[in-house]
This record gives sequence, structure tokens and C-alpha cells, in this order.
Amino acid sequence: MKILFLTSRLPYPPHQGDKLRNWHFLQYLSREHEIHLLSFYSHEAEKQYLPTLKEVCTSVTLIKLPFAQSLINCMKAVFGRIPFQVAFYQSLRMQTQVELAIEHIKPDIIHSHLMRMAPYVIKFENHPKVLDLTDAVSLYLSRFKQISKNPLLRFIIGKELKRVLEYENIITKFHSTLICSTVDRRILRERYQEARIDLINNSIENNKSFYGRTIKRDPHRIIFMGNMSYPPNSDAVRYFVQDIFPSILKGIPDAKFYIVGKNPKRSIRSLCSKNIIVTGFVDNIEKEYLASSVIVSPVRFGSGALTKVLEPLMLGVPVVSTSVGVEGLQLENGKEIFITDDPAQFAKHVINLIRDPVLWQRTVDSAKKVSQARFEMDIVGRELVHVYEDVKCKHIEMSLK
Repeated sequence: MKILFLTSRLPYPPHQGDKLRNWHFLQYLSREHEIHLLSFYSHEAEKQYLPTLKEVCTSVTLIKLPFAQSLINCMKAVFGRIPFQVAFYQSLRMQTQVELAIEHIKPDIIHSHLMRMAPYVIKFENHPKVLDLTDAVSLYLSRFKQISKNPLLRFIIGKELKRVLEYENIITKFHSTLICSTVDRRILRERYQEARIDLINNSIENNKSFYGRTIKRDPHRIIFMGNMSYPPNSDAVRYFVQDIFPSILKGIPDAKFYIVGKNPKRSIRSLCSKNIIVTGFVDNIEKEYLASSVIVSPVRFGSGALTKVLEPLMLGVPVVSTSVGVEGLQLENGKEIFITDDPAQFAKHVINLIRDPVLWQRTVDSAKKVSQARFEMDIVGRELVHVYEDVKCKHIEMSLK
């Protein structure tokens, strides 16, 4: 198949959840299909990744989106109705390049990533189109508003939420909408019964090279990983430090909590102490996971399925999480993972895993088995191709009627 693949950010390097999702898709699809990537970029330094992208894509077209232009777009949108996150990515150059690509490539499938890229292809009714929402933005915003204590922030989020809810029905114009969480899919299906919504999990590359290495594990090392500029992550870290970690220290005084991820703000860096380490960005997150005894995901709001949970499960490191942190993954509590929204119980699970090597190993074995069976990149890739093929066939059938 010829696939026109649209992204709002370069899918490489894959240091964030949405970029990792797209990078795994591209890696898998490139084995047997022709991929034509159209993507925005912000800084000239990003062009250094062109050679890597061209290794998996037949063609790569990059469109620069200056921040100043995006700011102007958002200012113009103040008196409109479209979501600001859609307005931010408006570009006549991108629209022109999309039209040229469709005319010359004649793709079998158009794959648009996130709501912000949907407007560029919506008018092409005679081409099979797939929209990868990944998660339900409206669910994320409603939870963000609910937990926020800042009146001004709540007002701004509420305004964007209203716009998103009005705009979200754009999914009915696509032949399939992809979602990575069963919860997000259920909510969207209830709202838009006429839309086709397919579950395509986030995937993890089964990097067997790590399994053959001996990476010394610190039995008292606890880790949280995530982009610290993402509000659910920064909130999760503060919640863990304030409400959960003190109880852990009472039981295990030499426990260490590592906060790993790029863009830690001053409020996060200020958490540093003898037992709390803020690393910032690291080159190899797998090594950080394997050196740790427990991964925590104390996320209190958000949507979708979190890669920060899937990666350690695949590598064989146990996870303790809130219900939101693993929502939609359908993992068995107490067997493959430990899930609780009670701070005291959360701390108890972490302490038990650190103290009980039999429990630790049993949890690791169960988690590996499930994650490799459901979230491995080849498995998810085959499911994606199946959606493509089904959409393409049904589109042909409809055009013949």
C-alpha cells in the first residue's frame, strides 16, 4: 500500500508517547509498504533526523511552523469556534503540500495523527482516511479542569473543552478513528455512534538486546518517567512526593525516588533532596528502568494508555499505578500490576514489592507475558495494517455501489 502519513511533530527522536507511537508505526509499515511522511517541524536542528526518517519512509516532506505564526493563528481563533490546538497548527503551506502529495502519490490510505491534522484531509472524500486520535482529548481536558485549583486555568481549560467537544465530531468524516484505550473508545462510541472507532494499542519494541545484559538493579530505587512539561506528569510527581513517598520512607528509610524526564520546571527541581533525585532528560530510558526496583505511575488525570507503564512491563520491572495511570490497558490488578488510588495503599504496594523478592519476580513474570502478547510492536503493527486493509476494501465496495 501507498500510505500518506501526516504528523504535527517529527516522529523522531521517539522521546514522547505520541512520537514513539508514530515511530513504531513507521518502522513496522516500512517493511512491506510505501510511506510518504508529511510533518511539521519547529527548529532547524530537527533536520538532522531526516536521514533516519528516510530509512523508513519513501519520501519525507517537512514544513516549518514558526511559533510566531502559531501564536498569530491562536489570536485569530479567539473569536472563532475551532479548538486552539487546531488553530495552532494551521498552515497554508501544509495544505498545499497535502494536496500535491495526494495528486501525485495517489495514496491507498491517508493516516492523520491527532485532531490538529484532520482539517488537511477532510475534504478528500474519495480517499480512504484514518484519523489516529490516540486518546480522547475531551476526556483529558475535562479531567484537567476537574483537578485544577487555579480559577483562571479552569476557565481557559473550560473554553477549550467546549470547542473540542463541538469539533470532535470530525471523526465521523473519517473511515476509521484509532484510539489506544478501551475507556476512551467507549466514551467516543457513546457520543458518535455512527463513527467507526478501532482500538490500536500503543506498542513497545521488544528489545531483546537488553535482556542479555547484566544491569545492576538497585533494590531500593523507585522511578517515575515522563515529560515534565506535560501537566499530568508534573502533577503526578508532586502528588507522589507529598502524599505517598513519606510513607515509603518510614518503611524503607534509604529508598530513593528518581524523577526522570525532560523539561523539569523549577517546582520539580526544588523537590530534590537526599532521597529524591531529578535527572532531567536521559539518553537511554531502558537502562533507567532496568536499574530500578519499582516504577510508579501516580497519574491523577489524563487520557489514553501511558507508554511509561508499558515499557517497564515489557522490560520486566513491576509497576504501581493509580487507576488513571493504567486506564484502558485491561491489566489484572495484583497480578500483572498493582493499582490503587489510595496514597497509603499505594505506598504499601511499593514497600511490599521492594521487600518481597518472590512477589517481585512473580509480578515481573506475569507482566512480561501479557505485555509481549498484547503490546509488542509487531502485534500492534499487524492490527494497524488490518484496519487499513479493511477500510480500503470497504471504501472500494462503497464506490462500486
